[in-house]
Amino acid sequence: MLYTNLTGPVGELTRENQIFMYLPGIALIIAFPGSQVLFKNHLKNNLDASKELQSKLAVFQTGHLLRLSVIEAATLLSGVASFVIGNNINLSVMAIGLLIMTFLAPTPFKIGESLNLSPNERQQLNQ
Repeated sequence: MLYTNLTGPVGELTRENQIFMYLPGIALIIAFPGSQVLFKNHLKNNLDASKELQSKLAVFQTGHLLRLSVIEAATLLSGVASFVIGNNINLSVMAIGLLIMTFLAPTPFKIGESLNLSPNERQQLNQ
């Protein structure tokens, strides 16, 4: 069995590493709405209606990467916690994080709605 200096045997739930049991779920619960707020604030602060479509798409891409990185951090924390304490519940939290990231995948419709694109720009986006 592997040992660490701080927590004792890896894969064993001890008093010191008990926080890893609850932290990933709490982090994901906070990360999802936080990422949405971060995404919307990024779009609001950096989006200009007079910009061309390529500039708007660059702003969307940056905001989307910010949103996914926050969720990914909580998801990776779940994976690490699962290996540290050997608890499969954290793997389910990780799976939920991956599902959230999958459902947030950009589509032409979602991009058009997020950026408030004109019908002409939506048509260009679909081509």
